[in-house]
Amino acid sequence: MSLRIDWSYPALAALMNLHPYEAMAVDRAVIRYAETREGDVKRVAPHFSLRIGAFRVRFGVDCDTDTMNVLYLYRVR
Repeated sequence: MSLRIDWSYPALAALMNLHPYEAMAVDRAVIRYAETREGDVKRVAPHFSLRIGAFRVRFGVDCDTDTMNVLYLYRVR
């Protein structure tokens, strides 16, 4: 079962400020994880971190509502 994706305002603003190709790659990776649970994910208590090239997406999962809450998006390099 796939997760519903809920972007926080800071994460969505960071996504909109990326180059379109970078934004597409990040969005694609988030959707892929929500649908298949596949991706380079590490547990960073109390959240998770999804690695997409030079970007990291911090998110939480609410199992009661099957929602992936995207909290932050940032560049690491």
